[in-house]
Amino acid sequence: MVKMEMKKPSIWKRILAAITDFFLAFLLFGILFVFVVQPIYNKFTDYQKTVDSYYTKMSQTGLYTYNTKTNICNIIEPKIEEGEELSSKDYVDFYESKIYEYFESNEKVDSYLDLKRQSGLFNVGDTSATVKDDINAEELKRFYIHSINYAIEDIFMKDEDIKKIANEIDSYTFEMIAISAIPSFAIFYFVFPLVFHGGQTLGKKMFNLKIASTETGFEVSKLTIIVRQFAVVVIGYIGAYFTYGLSLLAYILIPFFHKKGVSIDDFISNTIVYENVDVADLKDEEKISVVLKSKPSKIEVNEEDVTN
Repeated sequence: MVKMEMKKPSIWKRILAAITDFFLAFLLFGILFVFVVQPIYNKFTDYQKTVDSYYTKMSQTGLYTYNTKTNICNIIEPKIEEGEELSSKDYVDFYESKIYEYFESNEKVDSYLDLKRQSGLFNVGDTSATVKDDINAEELKRFYIHSINYAIEDIFMKDEDIKKIANEIDSYTFEMIAISAIPSFAIFYFVFPLVFHGGQTLGKKMFNLKIASTETGFEVSKLTIIVRQFAVVVIGYIGAYFTYGLSLLAYILIPFFHKKGVSIDDFISNTIVYENVDVADLKDEEKISVVLKSKPSKIEVNEEDVTN
């Protein structure tokens, strides 16, 4: 029987290490996306031309403005002098005719009247509506912004030509995200753990954490590291997208309730996280004791790993 004794790591150190890894990976992703991948796509594909076409069409609705130099498309807003505040009448005068004209040109005036009726801000008749008394400017602003968003979703985006352009942009964007994300997360979640001893990510190295195998001891195989890191990415991040964050929440909370601080990825890969310090002077409650499931044919202990 081979027994390992290690220091149980602080759960907060594990969380901080995980946050550090994600932050650094996301930072690298952002750098690649903005300064490498997107410029390449702009130069060698129709991405920028497609984006320009889409935003130009949005600006033609009269509800948006598009700056071709900055590639920024925003909802139109009334100009205001510094220190001044817009009144309810200002918002009505600025937005009403523009929005009504767009709904009317698309034969959707009834939809616009329904929006006004649902808002509770207007006295609505069969063909017209007036603002109720004592409606403040901020409420009207929110209503008009909501109406513009509704018009884009319910009218603009239902045009087949527009949908085709939007789908092309989505396709380009997905490709750019994938090309930027794969190397970024691969470096921090696979390359570093395979290079550093003890399956350390950069975050774990910063907080002096390592992993050990409950089968082979402190010498963790590369396959075990890959399985563990794959579980981290799939459960912690990809799974979180499809489960509305529930898998990530489970990933974070389970170590709090397990006496040895084992997480989901540890269960999957038969590993355990420990703090890389001398255990000789530690109290029993600060230690983790693990009996290896199978006696390894050879145990090689790194000089940094200390056992009793």
